[in-house]
Amino acid sequence: MRPASGKGRVGRFRQLESASAARSEGRKGFVALLPFLVPASILAACGSNERVRYRMTVEVETPQGVKSGFAVRESIYRTPPNLPMLGEDRGGVRVKGEAVAVDLPNGDTLFALLTSAAGDEDYAARIPDRFLGRGKQRWLMSDSVTVWPPPAEGGVPLLVRFRNREDPKSIEVVDPANLEATFGTGFRLRRIAVEMCRLCSVTSGIDGRMPSYGAGSGFAEWYATLAWADPRRVGPESFRRGMRE
Repeated sequence: MRPASGKGRVGRFRQLESASAARSEGRKGFVALLPFLVPASILAACGSNERVRYRMTVEVETPQGVKSGFAVRESIYRTPPNLPMLGEDRGGVRVKGEAVAVDLPNGDTLFALLTSAAGDEDYAARIPDRFLGRGKQRWLMSDSVTVWPPPAEGGVPLLVRFRNREDPKSIEVVDPANLEATFGTGFRLRRIAVEMCRLCSVTSGIDGRMPSYGAGSGFAEWYATLAWADPRRVGPESFRRGMRE
């Protein structure tokens, strides 16, 4: 066998050089994609949050006409990470927002709380998926739903008032079907509705309409005496949550 000619050796060298350059370009392309691939993998590993804002409106008929109040809240749905070994985070939902307050002409204030009349602590957080179709295809979602009347299948908010606005122990549960028993003749719950409010800001300011739950109020001691099923077992977390986020 004859040894390879000079031209053959040069051609072979150029083929090897081209292959090496191609591998180098491939590595460069992969490195260039790293800034995009790494954040995506981190997000998948850490999970994600979906934020859905909605507005609840409460209308009350009074001897002086219809009075209303509303609150814009944000439900935050947590999707768990794809890599379970990173922790025990299984996802869930929480709410950022406040109760609805309706100032009445007799000086009272009616509150529609974040908890339900049936005692569901996640009531306000789950309104987008229970009433407005969050998680479904867009054409199956509802922009507005009446919660009362009649009572919606997903429940109604717990309604309360304070007989003494300075005393949290004076809290009183209000029957949505019989406001007259609490406020007198001519008062009736007209409507409770919820609607998507994607561009709205979360409302605040309920603190000025409710009593202090501080150490000097005696609330903690009074609360400890209540039976487990007593509907007055309502703390400040039923009026506002997550407002410091």
